[in-house]
Amino acid sequence: MKATNISKLPTFDIAIIGGGFSGILTLANAIRFAKKPLNIALFSRSNLAHGAAYSTRDIHHLLNVPAHNMSAFPDAPTHFVDWLATQPDTKHYLPTDFVPRLIYGDYLDLILEASLEAAHEVTLIEEEVTSIDASRTITTASEQCTAKRIVLALGNEAAQQKSTGTTITPWELFDHPLPANDQNVVIMGAGLTGVDAFLTLRSRGFTGKIYLVSRSGRIPQNHLKDPQKYAWEAPFPQRLSELLRSVKRAAKAHGRWQEVVDSLRPFLQGIWAIQPIATRRLFLNKYFGLWNIHRHRMAPQIWEQLQADTNLEILSTRKKALPQAALTIHCIGQEYRTKTLRNPLVQQLLRDGLISEHETGFGVKADGFNVGKHLYAIGPLLIGELLETTAVPELRSQASDIARAVIDSL
Repeated sequence: MKATNISKLPTFDIAIIGGGFSGILTLANAIRFAKKPLNIALFSRSNLAHGAAYSTRDIHHLLNVPAHNMSAFPDAPTHFVDWLATQPDTKHYLPTDFVPRLIYGDYLDLILEASLEAAHEVTLIEEEVTSIDASRTITTASEQCTAKRIVLALGNEAAQQKSTGTTITPWELFDHPLPANDQNVVIMGAGLTGVDAFLTLRSRGFTGKIYLVSRSGRIPQNHLKDPQKYAWEAPFPQRLSELLRSVKRAAKAHGRWQEVVDSLRPFLQGIWAIQPIATRRLFLNKYFGLWNIHRHRMAPQIWEQLQADTNLEILSTRKKALPQAALTIHCIGQEYRTKTLRNPLVQQLLRDGLISEHETGFGVKADGFNVGKHLYAIGPLLIGELLETTAVPELRSQASDIARAVIDSL
């Protein structure tokens, strides 16, 4: 095998692997904070700017955070709301509204376009990165380059990609023929992606029986229509078990548990950081799913639609066998356990010792955002370190902080 002459390869100051929200915002912030002209490569295999979350074409798929908390920039909290107000088709949305996700994808397009128009050299490479070696040589199917700094902005893993017979992925549902209304549809996975599949089925006119299936038989809970701020009495208990008991007591006394849970958000990273590895591991293995359905909730109007649908059944596979289905939609998506991550690039980096499994078994080891020599990560790979690392309010801060760290290190 002929050795690669690294000196002849194109070299970038920064390479960002992933062109969804995290990648685009890392790019935008790097350009904002740059002290000199930069040469940046942005790799994206598909859905540039939109990623898996905002590539939907279904107007019924809504953000699960109100518009007022969806700015892409932590230092410009009204950025998204202000943009909505300038667009003829979106100016009617209020800051408290849950906006369609495809509109948010258009907003990210705008941010990408502004970054490309800045006085920096940005190269878009719309291919999947297949490997990164110790010399920071990045390889795709047809390209090779090197980079001084690399940011892994890989985002959430999409649901199962392969379709077989009457089993399809949620991304195919928008155009896929529907069964007759006297037949059953099974949605495997009762998280927010499964709820999206339900919404698409109903919006396309399917009135038959839908089974929303998970092991626990639980679904994400609802946001309140008129949330108010809940003030905790400081200090928080330092032990996670004591904190969770305090949350349960406060929710029972207050009556609006959503407000209690949301009040923790500014403090969660600090609380998580002081927990022993054994405590974090126990929480991620045993309670993370339960936490997620209370923490990452659906818009109230979607909740009401699910509750009112008499032809929807939420099914636990622990209690019942799966019914016969004319169509099955595989919506079991993100995996956080390091050993079972499906991303081949992550597995290659782990095998080659360029990144390491986190002590919890979830995500990768990190010092701040640094996960290897001149290698950074944002998003779900940092779950063992940060816990809350998948939603826009946290990711926008991560993107800003990573961009500063990378720029300062050049």
